Amino acid sequence: MATNIEKYLKWASENNSPYGNGVTYKNDDAFKRENDEICYISEDALDDLEDLLNEGKDLTDAELIEQGFAESYNSIIKQVIDAEFQSEELTPHDIAEDIYYNADWAYISTYIYEMRFNED
Repeated sequence: MATNIEKYLKWASENNSPYGNGVTYKNDDAFKRENDEICYISEDALDDLEDLLNEGKDLTDAELIEQGFAESYNSIIKQVIDAEFQSEELTPHDIAEDIYYNADWAYISTYIYEMRFNED
């Protein structure tokens, strides 16, 4: 029986990301459901998960999100709100959507940092 981590590694190895540069786990349906379901795992995080798997470790979805290996819609929204983006036109959902659909290999926090840096 496959472990939880193996489930994401298998999906990423079998599916080429249609979004750009990297190998990622990206689930548009999960993002659109706007809940705590994993919708994104970066290329670096997938590498880290492979290391954990080789060490005989496994994590639940909640642990993957809590430990920063994976993102859900809700975790992305929280990061957007915590970053205190200032926009009269865009809601946190709009910003989260832009970040999610443009993420193609890096951690979501990297995209948020870059947006904050470019905002100033």
